[in-house]
Amino acid sequence: MDWTFEFARMLPVDVPLPQVFRRKLETGVDNGDCLPGCFAAILECFHQGYISSANLKPAAKDMRTSVCQWIKDHWETYPVFNDSMKVHEIIRMLHDLGIPASERVVRGEWGDDPSAQLVKYNELCDHLYFSDAEMLLFSCMMWELRRLPVLFRVFRVEEDASQASGWKGVHSTTTPEPATLRAVTGSDKALVIDVAHVGMLDGWGAHYKLLIHGSIFGLTACRSQPVVALTPRSPSPSVAPTHNPRRRRLVRHPDAAANAAQHATAKRIRTEHDAFLTI
Repeated sequence: MDWTFEFARMLPVDVPLPQVFRRKLETGVDNGDCLPGCFAAILECFHQGYISSANLKPAAKDMRTSVCQWIKDHWETYPVFNDSMKVHEIIRMLHDLGIPASERVVRGEWGDDPSAQLVKYNELCDHLYFSDAEMLLFSCMMWELRRLPVLFRVFRVEEDASQASGWKGVHSTTTPEPATLRAVTGSDKALVIDVAHVGMLDGWGAHYKLLIHGSIFGLTACRSQPVVALTPRSPSPSVAPTHNPRRRRLVRHPDAAANAAQHATAKRIRTEHDAFLTI
């Protein structure tokens, strides 16, 4: 992870919570890697000041691999932002003890020994649904590797016709604990990431999106990549690439549903059905 993060904007850890929940960044990662996809989008925003990936699924897969490897490497240690539980205890609490009995039967026994639990985690980690535990451990990883303090605030977001925006959000968790973050980093500031949890409360029907708020506010525009333009009847394909410097931006549009089918980028990163990304 050798990126620079010149657009990483620190905010007070107690910065006010968002009040409007309509504007959400859809990464387009719908294969179970939605939270690793959010991690990847965050880093791209902080690195470039915008999003350029045409498809975040490969980046989400790589992010899953990186986080899982960090977890394995720190399996029997106390993570920096939680000195009461070791990494393997946190992971087992979420992915074994915290799931329904029927799912535990399907996944099989983890055992009580950390070594046996690591074997089971290694067997399952490519398919486990990331949640609050992985947010905590991602934060620990980023602090250890880059000294970047990352604070996640998660909101349960649902449609609500009584709200002017059509959506309501209820704050559910903050991770790491702000007091712990302050004690470890020696600062009252962090990269504050607000996350919307939508869909089913548990299971694969759940989905994470980034709220366009906090430290990523103003960094989620999608900029088109350089493309090669060939002139008709050109004797050679060696034409210098042209770059469209215009940034993509969120706009309201009455025909969003119809237009979304015609815009690949709109399918990848879009707000809810009354808005889409366009040039």
